[in-house]
Amino acid sequence: MTPEVRAFRDDLLATFVRDLVAHVDEIGGRSTVCLLPPVDGIHAIDTWEPIASAPGLDTIATDPYWSFFDADVEQFVGGMSQRIADLATGNQVTPQIWIQGFMLGPEQEDEIHAAVAAARGAGVEDLWTWGYEACGHMSHLRTREPERVWEILTCALTGRPQRG
Repeated sequence: MTPEVRAFRDDLLATFVRDLVAHVDEIGGRSTVCLLPPVDGIHAIDTWEPIASAPGLDTIATDPYWSFFDADVEQFVGGMSQRIADLATGNQVTPQIWIQGFMLGPEQEDEIHAAVAAARGAGVEDLWTWGYEACGHMSHLRTREPERVWEILTCALTGRPQRG
């Protein structure tokens, strides 16, 4: 992956996404684009501005899955949330953050709450989680005690107190 190949790939992807967003806008739809955080230099693009500034874009998002990427929850989620909030403000779109809801355990309750707080601390209120019911139905991404983790996630995201 040379710098030239990376630049070509990033430009091609940004052009494709911008064209797709424009098409959706032309037919009256709304687009959310969720960009993978650039953590390994291979699986994500580094430059997000061309996508965040796409005419017709409604929401710009990222999914800073701290535990999956073995990163500090507050720094990673907070930093990526601030990046998304800044891009959204500069381009007059809605910022959105996806909170990790897979491959976790109930012992990570403080991390889940810290992730939500970090995103909100950056000014992002449109928060979601992946995946549904803490991926209890998936063998590879399953959480430990998915019902309990789902309860923690939903309480952290909604601000509602946990049951008993």
